[in-house]
Amino acid sequence: MAASGRDTGKRNSLATATPLAFDGLMKVLLFLLVTSTAGFCAEPCELLVETVTGKGKNDGTDAGVHLRINDLETRYSLDAPKHNDRQAGAKDSYPGIPLDIEPGKIKTIVVEIDGQDAWFMKSIVFRVVCGGRSSKELVFNKRDWLSTAKETVYARDSIKLQIDGKLALD
Repeated sequence: MAASGRDTGKRNSLATATPLAFDGLMKVLLFLLVTSTAGFCAEPCELLVETVTGKGKNDGTDAGVHLRINDLETRYSLDAPKHNDRQAGAKDSYPGIPLDIEPGKIKTIVVEIDGQDAWFMKSIVFRVVCGGRSSKELVFNKRDWLSTAKETVYARDSIKLQIDGKLALD
């Protein structure tokens, strides 16, 4: 009907276009949903970490080692309960660290050491698991000393590893 109340005989174009518009809108929304969640899982995700300590006499440590993701304040302790980890020549796996960030948005992981002891980190491996999905393993063969002791000339108290989204889920 026209504004004057007369029937002009024309069909309301919105009513006839609605099914097509709705179908198109749903396709766009589905596309956005799929592309925006690619590499993310609705289930809780965990970061799995494995370290290898050098085999030298003094390469192991009893000092605390922590991770920080994307330079945030939260520190995650690398500690295997009831296990003397980071001993010379040891390969240690740590319980999954719950992630509150999409794996593909992890840009950096900082490995930090506490205390006056030194640790020779031969390598560190990261992998994200989320439900039945998993990222590829990301291996860093760093072969580097970590220590807060001032007299340890070639050591530093942290190492910043560039992840740049490489832990996105497959």
